Amino acid sequence: MPAVVTPASKPRIVDDLIPIILESNGHWWPRDFQRLALVSASWVGPIRRRLYACPELRSFLACTLFARTISQNSHIRSLVHGINLRPASSERAALSEKDMASLRYILNLDRLDNLTIGGELAIQAERFLHMMSNTRSITSLHIDGSYLQQDDDSFDCKHPASLEWNDSIAFRFTRLRTLRLTNLQLALAEPSMPYVLHISSLIFHNVTIAFGSIQNLCNESWDSVRHLSIATRDTHASDDFVRELLECCENLETLRYEASCAGASGDLFGGEEIPVGSLRKLKFFDIDINPQTLVFLGQSCANLEYLSVLGRSVRLRAEDWIRFIGSGALPSLKVLRTAAGCYEPSSGFLRWSEDLREQLLSSCSTRSIDLCCSL
Repeated sequence: MPAVVTPASKPRIVDDLIPIILESNGHWWPRDFQRLALVSASWVGPIRRRLYACPELRSFLACTLFARTISQNSHIRSLVHGINLRPASSERAALSEKDMASLRYILNLDRLDNLTIGGELAIQAERFLHMMSNTRSITSLHIDGSYLQQDDDSFDCKHPASLEWNDSIAFRFTRLRTLRLTNLQLALAEPSMPYVLHISSLIFHNVTIAFGSIQNLCNESWDSVRHLSIATRDTHASDDFVRELLECCENLETLRYEASCAGASGDLFGGEEIPVGSLRKLKFFDIDINPQTLVFLGQSCANLEYLSVLGRSVRLRAEDWIRFIGSGALPSLKVLRTAAGCYEPSSGFLRWSEDLREQLLSSCSTRSIDLCCSL
């Protein structure tokens, strides 16, 4: 590592290398930053910019201390561009006046561009969205009810994670581009007037609709949605939910659909009324894919460039893939990712032979398709 020699003949890292060192690691833990900040004064500035860019607050005490710190230091306050709010307490008591004051101060910081609300704040999360006044800079919003999915069933039944979306919230977040909802009940009120959003990415992971129609979420601006990710544990309602979303997203380019239990079907594109010709990238994980699904894909997704079908619920044999690729049903396909085997009802998951994998590789090579078979 390049170094300079000080008058005392002690090696020292060139200050310009500090940001490069910090960026070279994909993920630093906060405790790592704290230790690096003690190396020398030259490290403090770059460390602060990363520590305070999007702090994660896991307790109400942390929220109070953080609010006090930034209220007394305008320089640190200017470094905050996002907030990850996941406070929780072992007592699960009502929020105190001091807690609410700290939360209100944090939620009304200027120039926030991304916000995560989780922990106990995921209970009727709309309360805290209505608390905000500086919302027009927010481009990414995540409501995460994962904390409430723990073992205390009595608490979860009485206080499930939830969000009620209505037009007053939509009007607040006019610059929102990414909306992520995780492990919660979603209520969708009928809009009282038309509104336009410009959301390009929607992520729904284990979301159930408490009441209302999913169409009310983006109202008259579904044409801006380009990327959709859905993960589910509900095998009965998931296919209908995905199909309804596909009907809304007429310009969808990327779809990821994952089921964490058996039963979700891949026959989503059998209905001619679903406009999926714009799809370029499609990812299935643990979805019950069969040869008929490939027929639907060939008929509905002619512009598909990337196809990933992984998981232990897939019933496609190597021969099915070889026949499908050889037919040229997806003329734009460039990348294919598959499992290295398939599910057999009588035997479970069976790996393909080396000979079959070679045949599939040859079929893909003939069509200039990159193939990756995963175990």
